[in-house]
Amino acid sequence: MANPASNQPAPRPVPADNPGAEKRRSQRVALRVPVVVLGTDRHGKPFGEVTSTVIVNAHGGLVEIKAELNDGQRVLLRNKLSGDREPCRVVWFTPADAGKFHAGLEFLTPAPKFWRVDFPPEDWKIPMMRAAQLKEMGGAISVDEIPRPAALPDEVLIKVEACGICHSDLHMARGEWPEVARAMSLPAVLGHEAVGRIIECGAAVKHLKVGQRVGVGWLYSVCGECEHCRSGSENICSNRKITSVAAPGGYAEYMRIRATHALPVPDGLAPEQAAPLFCAGLTVFHACRMADLYSGQRVAVFGIGGLGHLAVQLALNAGCEVIAVDVSEAKLELARKLGVVETVNTGSPDARQMLRIDGGPHVAIVTAAAKQAYDLAFKSIRRKGTLVVVGLPKEDLTFFADDLVVSECKILGSAVGTRDETNELLLMAAAGKIRCEVETVRLDQVNDVYSRMLRGELHGRAVIKM
Repeated sequence: MANPASNQPAPRPVPADNPGAEKRRSQRVALRVPVVVLGTDRHGKPFGEVTSTVIVNAHGGLVEIKAELNDGQRVLLRNKLSGDREPCRVVWFTPADAGKFHAGLEFLTPAPKFWRVDFPPEDWKIPMMRAAQLKEMGGAISVDEIPRPAALPDEVLIKVEACGICHSDLHMARGEWPEVARAMSLPAVLGHEAVGRIIECGAAVKHLKVGQRVGVGWLYSVCGECEHCRSGSENICSNRKITSVAAPGGYAEYMRIRATHALPVPDGLAPEQAAPLFCAGLTVFHACRMADLYSGQRVAVFGIGGLGHLAVQLALNAGCEVIAVDVSEAKLELARKLGVVETVNTGSPDARQMLRIDGGPHVAIVTAAAKQAYDLAFKSIRRKGTLVVVGLPKEDLTFFADDLVVSECKILGSAVGTRDETNELLLMAAAGKIRCEVETVRLDQVNDVYSRMLRGELHGRAVIKM
């Protein structure tokens, strides 16, 4: 951190020249200074994006910077003037007038260098942003002003233009997935269907540039080395990291993204149209691939919501005879507008008989998060048919072994999708072959969207437009 006045390294002061130096060597001093903190603790958890509350402990002429939340862990201090991020220690030397303190920052790599800085620097203003945060499991989302993140060397920072609100966000906010809940650090910024323009590229990023529009989905990163990554199934990577868990999500004005998973958005595709494709669209695109759809098949889509209305379009594009299944007449009407001829209301007492016409569907894709939908789908598919599990109900799914054996049907799980599939889907959307039914909302309307989601009132996808 260069001296603002001279931009030259200041000479290392000699503590002995200061009459109070001996006294300070024998005591611990705590200062609160505004710095940008990056890095992870010994468990691999991030220190938090940016903090303006850092404790500087001075003892024996040396001080270490420690984040309050992860006391005792080594951190990285961002060099504001150059943008570099390097391990460092702070060297205490003199008190200053008017309650300020002078200290030196000694950067340890790649070569030792020493700069003088005053704490807190008067010209150091931490950039802020608005973000919707989850502060406690099961609690409401609150919109706050928080420090804006900075991109790590292998990341890009985007100014978010749009972020879809996924049912998975609601599961996470309510703590319904214990494994994910244990991995989350609160407060958390949710959102994994984000699209925006790059405003900063990390030092190691070469294939992306400032000003480019990119998006990110459920996967923040994959290892690239496990058996699944090597076989082309990175979506089930053994070491995958999740957006909004490994790093804050897109319910914010700015968001940092792992550059390997920041996928370019085609020109002409509006951000609010592109955003839902990074999870809702990709999930059903992969499900259709898993089911190996082909022209002439009868395909039943259960749940015509954010995922289901996109699944309907993908099945129609494949030349399938599509049956839309839902309890809501308004959602069935949406399916008809999309080109579906056959619709079945699950509230009808003869719903199963209607689905079994012509032997039943070859494929049933269940996007609804309801066990009843799975029960009906399983009883409706024809022999040697395929049931694709996409929606995630809280209850366990149950199927009789006799029915499985007699029908020789297949039950497939389908998890999100790959980056290659995302790129294919984006090109389809840019060509006008698939379109999201979108309702744009403000950042402060997330709680209302969650309530409507629980009541089954959303048609298509709700998208935060910044």
